[in-house]
Amino acid sequence: MRRVRAGLGWVFVRGPAAAYALADWRRRGQPLVPGSLVGFFLLIAVLFGALGLHARSVARPMGQPTATTNGTVVAVHEPGWSEKGSGSVDIRYTVAGVDHTFESDRDPGEHFLRLGDVVPVEYVVAEPTRARSTWVVESAREDGVYWPWLAGICAVLGLLSGLGYVVGRSRSSARRGG
Repeated sequence: MRRVRAGLGWVFVRGPAAAYALADWRRRGQPLVPGSLVGFFLLIAVLFGALGLHARSVARPMGQPTATTNGTVVAVHEPGWSEKGSGSVDIRYTVAGVDHTFESDRDPGEHFLRLGDVVPVEYVVAEPTRARSTWVVESAREDGVYWPWLAGICAVLGLLSGLGYVVGRSRSSARRGG
């Protein structure tokens, strides 16, 4: 409480101009755009770009002839205390009388899987142990369009704010005589 009183006392003694100077994020002679804003936009562009590349790799065709069948959720694995997300599930499907199982995300796009749910499964004909949920692929195809657009928008904003930073920096250094 003493610090607040001391700060308010300093403002009242010095006047409203001092209060404005304390509240302002930009000091005289500094560039109009902070460098942290430039860094933020560029970092977010890189992260969104990585998410777009991941979605593109998940949505990519398997490279060999595939077939689809129905699988059943046989086990649900809840996330641990330190894990994010909704957990994972084990999906069992049958090909030529042989049961196969694979693990998938519990939340593949617009569906939330529960024990006993029927899930469409895509598998490689020559190697039936390689499989994935078709819902995961559909969700990745949708995300493969969304994330690159966001990455591009953030990259453009990063470049524009970088340009504003450079222009403001050169103007402020010209005013200082440097």
